[in-house]
Amino acid sequence: MRTILLFYAISISAIAIGEVESSGNSESDFGLRQCSWMEFETDQIYPDDNSIRASANSVLYIEDHSTTLVGDAKVSSADQELKASFLTLDAATKIYTAEGEVSLDRNDFSIIGEKITGNLEQRTADVEKARFVLKDSILRGSAKTLHQEGRKIRLDQGRVTSCGMRNKTWELSSRSITIDGDKSAGSAKNTLLKIKGVPIGYMPYIQFPIGEERKSGFLWPALGHNGNSGTDIAIPYYFNISPSKDATYSLRNIAKRGIIHEGEFRFMTHMGKNAVAAGYLPRDKEYKEFRNSKDDNLDASRDNDRWLVHLNHRGRNGPWSSILNYTNVSDIYYFEDLGDFSGSNSDFNQLQNRRDASALLQTGSISYLKPSWRANLEFRKFKSLEPTEPRQYEILPRLTLNGHLTFGPLLTSAFIQATEFDRRGDEEPKGRRFVFDANASASFRKSWGFISPAFRVTTRHYNYDDRNISREGSTKAQTYQVSLDSGLTFERQVSFFGKDFYQTLEPRAYFLYSHEKEGATVPIFDSILLTPGIDQLFRNSPYSGFDKIGNANQLSSAIKTTFMKRNNGKELFSASVGRVFYFDGNRPFSQQIFLEKIGSSRSPIFFTLTASLNYLDIVGSYERGSNQNKSNRGYLGFRYRGPAESVFSFNYAMNAYNPHMSIFNYEEEETDIGFSWPLTKKLRIMGRWNYGLSSDQTLESLFGFRYEECCWSVRLVHRKHLEKPRFQDEISNPASQLFFGRMADTGIYFEFELKGLASLGNRMNNLLRHSIIGLR
Repeated sequence: MRTILLFYAISISAIAIGEVESSGNSESDFGLRQCSWMEFETDQIYPDDNSIRASANSVLYIEDHSTTLVGDAKVSSADQELKASFLTLDAATKIYTAEGEVSLDRNDFSIIGEKITGNLEQRTADVEKARFVLKDSILRGSAKTLHQEGRKIRLDQGRVTSCGMRNKTWELSSRSITIDGDKSAGSAKNTLLKIKGVPIGYMPYIQFPIGEERKSGFLWPALGHNGNSGTDIAIPYYFNISPSKDATYSLRNIAKRGIIHEGEFRFMTHMGKNAVAAGYLPRDKEYKEFRNSKDDNLDASRDNDRWLVHLNHRGRNGPWSSILNYTNVSDIYYFEDLGDFSGSNSDFNQLQNRRDASALLQTGSISYLKPSWRANLEFRKFKSLEPTEPRQYEILPRLTLNGHLTFGPLLTSAFIQATEFDRRGDEEPKGRRFVFDANASASFRKSWGFISPAFRVTTRHYNYDDRNISREGSTKAQTYQVSLDSGLTFERQVSFFGKDFYQTLEPRAYFLYSHEKEGATVPIFDSILLTPGIDQLFRNSPYSGFDKIGNANQLSSAIKTTFMKRNNGKELFSASVGRVFYFDGNRPFSQQIFLEKIGSSRSPIFFTLTASLNYLDIVGSYERGSNQNKSNRGYLGFRYRGPAESVFSFNYAMNAYNPHMSIFNYEEEETDIGFSWPLTKKLRIMGRWNYGLSSDQTLESLFGFRYEECCWSVRLVHRKHLEKPRFQDEISNPASQLFFGRMADTGIYFEFELKGLASLGNRMNNLLRHSIIGLR
């Protein structure tokens, strides 16, 4: 195993402070023997019994006194084995003395030296001019004198490194180094860190991990730089409170903004996992200047403090489960300016790339689950990260009950839901909705096909307050649906280029009749028209939610063909084409209702394809308008994953209209190229170029490299991306907002790692994973 750990801390299942990676057979891995790390053989010793076994070329035995072994001497006891050219063992005290080519091998370490004195029963040893290897870590070292007692080793005038015997890239040098196997940690006093033999740092006292146990202490700093904020350095401290609790505090300094205090506390109970995190930056200097430049009348007393709060809970106890995910920030530009937490590689930092998010979801729920029914109570709010209010309604609260019963081939289900909807803006209606949804369906399947009839009744009751027209009211809506889904499967054997395949041909037809009866105008709380595609052809509604289900009298049809390997059934190629036929000629399927004639009798035609070769995956989709013969949307993606973890991806996306995206961030056409490519076994380059064809500008560019030796590695990445649009005084005076455009920001990220000891900078993995598709 190759273990990469941070200074003063060790990995834990609930916190990704360190990483444990398998060395595997990848060309990018640097195995211990490949790097000449093992300078002597270390045989695994297994516990046996308390007897002592000895062998040598010649033996002198004096009963009840001593045993002298000469020439290839070997003494084994329990889980340790001692080898030497000359060895004397006292029968009464079990004290031994050995000289020559001396080695002491145990399950957890191996030691070689010129002379050794020890006790086999007490498991102690003193070795002169010693060299050692820790088997549970990749650390090795040397000392003028080594003292071993049980699993504890003390080095006098010692050195520790993870480099090979012919590689002295880095080492820790100290007069006194202690390695405690029971605590999985080492410590040293008055220590010099040397790079290529040159001292570069002095530490009066340090601790470092040698295993996978957690330990309190400083982590090495996280380091970065960008044009808007300047140099960004964070010094985190990790608290190992108990086996079920830990915390991290980071003191972070951003040159142009000030000092941020960041903290994260995590704990586990019998109910589940919990996390509380916060960040606070008092009097952000750069943010204050931004506000002043946009508003000459800005009140000097306005609060320029910036903060972040995050709560996360995942729990389960029997049939009960609970979820809480709450994140709030002081302003919409917080993540753009300050990013996520810098001091840890926690679950919170891995959730998403919040720089590009339009809103933060704040939700909590409690569920009760039984085999045939379920109850759920949910709250949901949104914190907008755009200059405008979020379009989503808040759910305060929602109670849902659903269950199902089976009678032979007949499956029945019922769904009851009561929701209170709220919204900050006064121009939209607020109110309550009660939904009752009942379904009955049957499925008859054979290897050659299937047929599934279904019937559905949905009733909605509304009580609402429409302040826009100063009216309160209530209304009701009902929808009746009948559907029939059917398909056939044809299969044949084919051969191409001397290889045998199965080809399937699967035609499918889906008839849907839906009749929606509405009273007064129904408020739209949570229904939106879904993005059309092949998968949407066989839904019983083109909308999400329950406010709008829609009238329909239509037939969806599609045909799919698939090629699979005959020997293992692996799918190599798949393609589908489909569309909807409207019998009443008045059911536009596309989002682009202004591009499609209202009286169209056909939907756009939809295509999809996937191909999977040895190293290459291809995914594509396309939508062609039926009336104006115009391309509505399309996507084509190539992803190559080759030997030595080489990655290359190309993606093209076109969407003539997307109502779910902000007009300021929306690109009608764009391309995205990403790669991570080894130039040599040690050097790898990586990059991304996201280009907006419709706006004729680069949306994001990234380029960097990683250089990896056996015991150290370095990564350097330069990134340039467009920021969120900036508005004037968006908090105090939303009516006078002015758009200031999207500015480009440049960042430099640096990571330097001493394998087995520490990593300088730990904020790059999430950035690269979000930027380069397919990168692990």
